[in-house]
Amino acid sequence: MARGRDEVDPTDEPDAQRRRAPDPEPQDLCCPITFEMFRDPVMLSSGHTYERAAIEEHLRHNDRPRDPVTNLLLRSTSMLPNHAIRRNVETWLSNNPDRTPDGWDTRQMLSLIHI
Repeated sequence: MARGRDEVDPTDEPDAQRRRAPDPEPQDLCCPITFEMFRDPVMLSSGHTYERAAIEEHLRHNDRPRDPVTNLLLRSTSMLPNHAIRRNVETWLSNNPDRTPDGWDTRQMLSLIHI
C-alpha cells in the first residue's frame, strides 16, 4: 500500500540514530585465543598477533613452542608490541565511547610496560 507524503514508516530509524549505532567489535581486533578485543597485542616471530597474557599462558603449557593459529614450531618466543593493532583498538574505543569491549572490566588499554 502506498504511503502519503506525511506518513512515516515506523520501521525506519532516524538518521541520527543510525549514525550513532555502535560499531561491532571487528574480528581483526580480537585475539584468536581469547576471542576478545586486544588490550595488550603482541606479535610473534610467525607474524601472528595475540593478547600478551593469552600467548604467554599458551607457551608456558607447551613443551615445544608452537603458533596457536598455524601449529607450526616457533623459531623464537620473543614478543613485540603490535602498535598498529593497538592504534586500531584505540580508534575503535574513541569511535564507540559508550561501549566497553566484551570481556573487559574497563575501557583502558593495558600499558606498554613490557617493552
